[in-house]
Amino acid sequence: MAAALALTQLLRVALAAVTHDTHRLAADTQQQLQHIFIVRHGDKLAEYPACSAEEQDSNTLCFDESIYGNNSPLTPCGKAQANHTAEWLMNSSAALGPIEHLLSSPFLRTLETALALAARLPEEHASITVDTLLSESMDTGPPFRANKASLTSADSAALDAIQALQDESSAPAIPTPESPALYHKRVVRMGESLLARFAAQPGNFALFTHATPAFSIAHAICHSGDFSSAPLQRFVESQDAIGPAGVIHVARDPATGACVAVDQTNNLGNGAACGETKASKCEFAVCPAWYWPLDGEECTDAGYAKCHGSHPVPQSVGA
Repeated sequence: MAAALALTQLLRVALAAVTHDTHRLAADTQQQLQHIFIVRHGDKLAEYPACSAEEQDSNTLCFDESIYGNNSPLTPCGKAQANHTAEWLMNSSAALGPIEHLLSSPFLRTLETALALAARLPEEHASITVDTLLSESMDTGPPFRANKASLTSADSAALDAIQALQDESSAPAIPTPESPALYHKRVVRMGESLLARFAAQPGNFALFTHATPAFSIAHAICHSGDFSSAPLQRFVESQDAIGPAGVIHVARDPATGACVAVDQTNNLGNGAACGETKASKCEFAVCPAWYWPLDGEECTDAGYAKCHGSHPVPQSVGA
């Protein structure tokens, strides 16, 4: 009996050792990969009603287009969502390796979302590189530059903090208004630019962008140069909509450039339980070429309109 118990105990110890080594091996393997976290901005003020004359000087959440134009800041809820996601990213980097590179769209809402993570990183990794290729899709113009004197004290302070960490990219300005055809040209260039950056800069990345480009980026990392419909259809149909401060995580092999994994959308911003900004996804059946140019496939005008929501699709010539 004693011998049997001793043997059982030895087996348990051996199994625990094997399990520990397996977990360590898995962690070591993960740290050999390059991890890209694609993050949508948090809840934005533009999702709230337009300000009336009475509300402009009150604490009621409302959007004043004369101050912000197309460049909405985050709401207090959006900042809470950004902080929630930043904490998750820091916890993830403990297992996957540090996040060493931050890239952001030039819009205020993405920069404010990036700021939440930058504030938690060591100084040598806290710089935010502004990349215009990560900009909002099919917008009518570049980010509106607000008169700083018109901003709230919180937005003004955020802008000061961003400018202290901001590293302007050499990426060209996005031609606007941006038609679907121009967006297709941009995402192809974006994929090529990001892959070249990943190869030149070892380490993990966090990319701060918008709902439509988040899907385009994830697809481009794994299928840049592939304009057939099957890979895009599989990706879009299997992926959940991305909510405010949501994340799509992509892992790639830096030695081969191969895409190893694309995780399901992680809508971390839901943990803040607030806000008016909704999760977003254009269904493949509605508009197959919404996220990426496809050989022989286009979206109908109705499909583009449905995926673009309440905003009219820019009609500038895409040539």
